[in-house]
Amino acid sequence: MQNVVERVLNLLIYLLESPRPVTADDIRYTVQGYGQESDDAFHRMFERDKDLLRRMGVPLKLVPLDA
Repeated sequence: MQNVVERVLNLLIYLLESPRPVTADDIRYTVQGYGQESDDAFHRMFERDKDLLRRMGVPLKLVPLDA
């Protein structure tokens, strides 16, 4: 449980401090707690963490990034 709390807090801090929208890959390779997982495990973990943040009242917005 401590790892989950630490990872979600790291994610929240990263999102709040980012001056621009970030990609899932940015998060995966920058936020501590995500980088060691397989692709599928990362996506499942990231989706759970986003859901948790939303339930806590953190507004998350998906924005299209220009290629």
